[in-house]
Amino acid sequence: MSIDPARRPTSSSPPRVLVVGDLLLERSIQGLAERLFPSSGAPLPRLRVNRRDVQAGGAAQFAQIASRLGARVSLLGVLGRDPEACMLRSLLAEHAIDDSLVLNADDRPTPILERYLAQAPHRESEPLFEVEISPDSPIPSSIERALKARLPDVVRANDLVFVMDQGAGVCTSKLIRRLIAVCRSLDVRVLVSSHSGSELEKFQWAHYLALDHLQVTTALASFAEWPAPEPALGPAQGPTLNLEARARLVDALNLDALIETHEPGEMALLPAQGDPLLFPPRSHFALGPTSTRDLSLVRFGLALAAGLGLEESARLAYASASNEAHGPLLPRPPARSASLQIPSSSSVHQAEPTPPVPVSQSLGSMVRHPG
Repeated sequence: MSIDPARRPTSSSPPRVLVVGDLLLERSIQGLAERLFPSSGAPLPRLRVNRRDVQAGGAAQFAQIASRLGARVSLLGVLGRDPEACMLRSLLAEHAIDDSLVLNADDRPTPILERYLAQAPHRESEPLFEVEISPDSPIPSSIERALKARLPDVVRANDLVFVMDQGAGVCTSKLIRRLIAVCRSLDVRVLVSSHSGSELEKFQWAHYLALDHLQVTTALASFAEWPAPEPALGPAQGPTLNLEARARLVDALNLDALIETHEPGEMALLPAQGDPLLFPPRSHFALGPTSTRDLSLVRFGLALAAGLGLEESARLAYASASNEAHGPLLPRPPARSASLQIPSSSSVHQAEPTPPVPVSQSLGSMVRHPG
């Protein structure tokens, strides 16, 4: 899809992005696991809490990452009327994120994700479990209608739309279908990150869909007539990608491309047209508690918003998220009808972590200008 030169940002004009989706408040509770106490015959650790941290999660975290990388960010979502909503808005304000399209709903709590981590002497903290407190129903129809009515104006003002579906009720089928239709009509691209490989029909005609390997497996298995992907071959060989099945998924959802992620830092780009690209494992790098996957997806979207092509954006996102400005890439894989093996991390050099480079700097020399 071509980009209107009038809409294409320059190196001095930061990309304008809209982030749509479920907003979460994440809490991390750390403590010393000093003793084990029996409970129903099974020992349970008792935490002596010594640290609590709070951060934005879900679509709010995507928005923060984009803002840190130099984009002008607007956020669309729903919060409750509770202290958690006030805390989350305060976190957004620290990053100058426009939250005027974040509505408050009565009788609907702000989603919360709590992580409990155990500390032991001379060891790093290890996660024990997570607790999610979120609504089990979609957003009220009145709020859904209010958000849908604002879509044409807000989409027109942006270069790209991120959708972050965490399954907390904001990304209803009606809202997402309307959003994608508006984006298509205004020539604004949509990048979707879904928490699940099921119920993907509402993302039909989105430009790009990002799923991890397990979610892709779930998506392919949901179609009885489609062959399931081959099973993993073990850590030494890595999983195998059934490219033909994935091509059918791209066609069924009318996507421009499927982005499939693996750990640590692996990524496969499967476009509707052209050869698929495979990016090998890299060292794990996180922006604070942010996963490599989220950082890669945001960089990929911002590169698209800055006017780069699909392959260029994927290469830049992969290289920058893996902390290498120009990392070597694998040769182009065989045709889609073949199977493609992902190499093990032991066969790839692991780079030392370095601070992330703002997108305004990393894209400055690569943005295509009109004429």
